[in-house]
Amino acid sequence: VWAFVRTGEIYVQDAASQQVARWLGVKPGMRVLDMCASPGGKTAQLAAAMRNDGSITALDLHAHRVEAMKRNLDRLGATIGRCFTADAASPNIVS
Repeated sequence: VWAFVRTGEIYVQDAASQQVARWLGVKPGMRVLDMCASPGGKTAQLAAAMRNDGSITALDLHAHRVEAMKRNLDRLGATIGRCFTADAASPNIVS
């Protein structure tokens, strides 16, 4: 099992986390903002639902978590995720 985790063939998530992409109803070509996105499991699931067609901006407050998220998205083949260190609660997310 762990070999599949390392290669990105599977990603372990709890049942509630697995429902998010389906509840959002994302489709290819959409633009999505994922706040508090680390470690990237839901972001990768959204990218898969979008068939890596569109754009996902993924934010997290801590730079070390953003770096871990980038590695996870790369490992999972989520090519449309762009990761940034940002405070999603701040009115100045975009500067």
